[in-house]
This record gives sequence, C-alpha cells and structure tokens, in this order.
Amino acid sequence: DAELHSTLRRRVLLVLARLTGCSSSGQWSSGGAGSAGAPLSSQQEALGGLLYDNWLLDVPKILDVCAIFRHSSNSVLINGLVSQIFRLNEGYWEDLLNAVPIMTSNITQLSQRRLVGMAPAEVGDLVQYCADSLYTLDSFLNSFPDAVPAFEGHSFVQFLAAVYSSSALLELTASAGGGGSGGKAKGKGKGKKAAAHQAVEYDSAVVSRAAWARGYALSLGHTVLKTYYLDPLLSCSPSPECPCVPALDANAVADTLYALLSALAEERGDDADGFDDDGFLCHYAMKYGLVDTLRQCRGMKSCALDPARCSHWESVLEEMCSNSFVESDAVKKAAEAELAASRTGPASFADGDMATRLSLIAQIKDMFPELGDGFLDAALKACGNDVERVTM
Repeated sequence: DAELHSTLRRRVLLVLARLTGCSSSGQWSSGGAGSAGAPLSSQQEALGGLLYDNWLLDVPKILDVCAIFRHSSNSVLINGLVSQIFRLNEGYWEDLLNAVPIMTSNITQLSQRRLVGMAPAEVGDLVQYCADSLYTLDSFLNSFPDAVPAFEGHSFVQFLAAVYSSSALLELTASAGGGGSGGKAKGKGKGKKAAAHQAVEYDSAVVSRAAWARGYALSLGHTVLKTYYLDPLLSCSPSPECPCVPALDANAVADTLYALLSALAEERGDDADGFDDDGFLCHYAMKYGLVDTLRQCRGMKSCALDPARCSHWESVLEEMCSNSFVESDAVKKAAEAELAASRTGPASFADGDMATRLSLIAQIKDMFPELGDGFLDAALKACGNDVERVTM
C-alpha cells in the first residue's frame, strides 16, 4: 500500500545517506569533519575512495536519486547527501563536467529531429526521453545548486533556450493550439509546411509531455540564471565556483550576462519550421520577472551592472513581452500550467484538461506501474492534483 511504499522509499534514502556518512537530518556525520568546508578526515578520504573507485555511486546514479526522491519531504536530506558525495571525492566533479556536454548533446539531437514521417511510438519515445532528461537535471540542480557552475561552464542556458524552441517540442505544443506558451503554426510564408504541421494530430499525453519538457527547461534556466548571475549581482559578489570552474568577479558576471541576453534575444523570432515563437528569453522574462530584477539591480549603487545598459535591456524585454504571441486566455492558461509543472507543485487543473491529467498519471505510474489509470485519476482528484501527496 501507499504507506509501505513511502516507508520503503524513506529507508532506501537513509541507507544511501548512511553509506556516504550523512546523517538523517542532512548534516555531516559526527565521525568526520564538522562542516562542509572543513578538511576531510582520513576516514572520509578512505570512504570517498571506496565509493568512487568501486562505482558504488556515480553521476548517473546520483541524478536518478535526485529525480526519484524529488517529490518528497526529504529535500534537506537529499541536498546533504549529494553535497557529501561530491565533497568526499573530487573525481565526481570531473565526471560531472565530462557528463554535461554528453547529456546536452543527446537532448539537442533528439529535440531537433523532424517529426514528419515518424511513427507515433517513436515520437512518444523522443518526447519521453527529452522530458525525463530535463526533469532529472532540474531535480539535480534544485537539490544541489552548487553544481550550477559546472553546467553554465558549458553554456547551459543557451542549450536550454535551443531545446525550448526546438522543432520537435515546438511542433507538438503548437499542435495543441498554442498550448506551449506561444507556439503557433503560421498560415503565411510557410504555406504547405505550416499546413502539414496543422494536419498532424498527436496523442494528448505526448503533447502534454512536450509542454512539461519546455516547462522544465524554463525552470532549469531560472535556477542557473538566478544562482550564477542574478543573485551574485544583487549581492555584489562573485559568481559561485566549483572545482575546475573558477568564480567570475562581479564585473565579469555583468559582462557575461549582457552577452548571454544578446545571444538569447537573437534566437527569438521566426522558427524555421513554420511556427512563430516568442522564445525562451521572452517567456522567462514574463514568468520570472526578469525586468523587475534588472530594475532592482540598477537601483543599487554598488551593483556591477551599468545603469545605461541595464535600462536598455529593461526596455528591450518590456517591448519583447508586450509583443508576445501569448495573447489568448487559452494560451495564457497553458503557460501557467507549464510553469506549475516546472515548479512541480500542486496545480488546480480543470477536470477536462485531460492532457495535463494524463501527464500527472504518467509521472505516478513511473513509480507505481502496477496501479491503474482510473485509480490514479481518482487519487489525483482527491489530493488536489498534487503528485507528492499521491505518492507519499
């Protein structure tokens, strides 16, 4: 039953914590160094060598742990667990730095594929892979934001922007009438190609997963932008650092942010496959209040952002958002659902929104495949569409 599953999950997590020397409260164990910044004891160094050299824990397993236990009340323990693993052996940092470009390359290749002529099952597998991969990375960075520099060192935000407006995800969300935050099939200029896109009908669960994938891309972008750029600028401090990725001073953070905004702004506009899309930067600014954050930075005397350049970007973003394709109530509602998905919190979806409900059901079935769709649909209604309440 649900209580048994919850107890088992909790105990598995505690076993992993004990394996790494992390206490059940997420703090460092008393047998070693007293804090995360203190030198490792000889016992901890030996433990780190055992875990790493014998492949008891590796980067894929760590990512899976974050994804599996994300919908739980154990966020403090997960953060402590992952922090301890990366502290015990710097080999994990090297492995993560090597893994990031591989993961981003695989997701990019799949998301840029053309869907025309693909079998429905193949389309479903493609979207499932992209959504699951982005969900896993989102879970990892939410659990362990210290790893953000390792990702942004590989231009991670630009990768997310490219995936967000990729041909596969954009076509699927546009097939739902703009349900992907502004993607629309065009009737002009692209003619036959746009008509062909509009003629294809995709399974509602696949369309919903594509919208979730875009929502997770936005959530990941927010984690990286906030951690690596915006928070350091607001606090007038250098960017965070990790082994092999040095920190940027405040001026370098500002210059890098300007360059990133320019690159993201250039990607907005007319999609090559016949869809108008506002793009990642526009939707990010609308959902996470980027203009207000820049205005707050400009009002700080000690902020490294140049007031004139900051004001310029405020104007650019305000105009970009005011000209957004996100106009109708239906599209706005879909954008709100995407954001709710990216935050993985409770959502009050209408009972008729089957695409969203099927996506929630699919998430739960990943953990409890033996349960039927009808039972899970009733459980979601009883729990206010809160996946965490259903699974716990």
